[in-house]
Amino acid sequence: MKVFLIILELICLTVMGFFMMKLQTSLSLKSYRLDMEKEIQEMDRLLADGKEEEAQTIATDNAIYQSKAESIAFMANHEDGFEATDAKMREYADLLDVDNVLIVDREGNQLAKAADTEADFTYERYNQLRTVFTTGEPSEPYVLHLQSEL
Repeated sequence: MKVFLIILELICLTVMGFFMMKLQTSLSLKSYRLDMEKEIQEMDRLLADGKEEEAQTIATDNAIYQSKAESIAFMANHEDGFEATDAKMREYADLLDVDNVLIVDREGNQLAKAADTEADFTYERYNQLRTVFTTGEPSEPYVLHLQSEL
């Protein structure tokens, strides 16, 4: 009878141990799932904030570069010493703290530049930049993204 009770007790302990292990695993998985859901919600919020910040940054940058372009246009229209030369464009680029200053004609051919560019402004996608010739107003900002191959 003692042996039977010991065996029964060992079986009960084994079964209880198995159920406790399953319960612990289930609770751990539930906790991990909740943590991951919270992190995903946080990531979604961070991504939304990032997109909003990106939009604000683009709007701010566009306004800054639009102002710089208007400054050069004003100098071109009102300054007697304005020259459409590469040297003068480099001077304006340094003055305005930009990478490049270009002057293009109605067809998009470069007349003067501060630095070389891979962009070919004769393509139709740059027509937005040439609206200045018909409207007399500065064109909308145009961000040029050149992709390099790795």
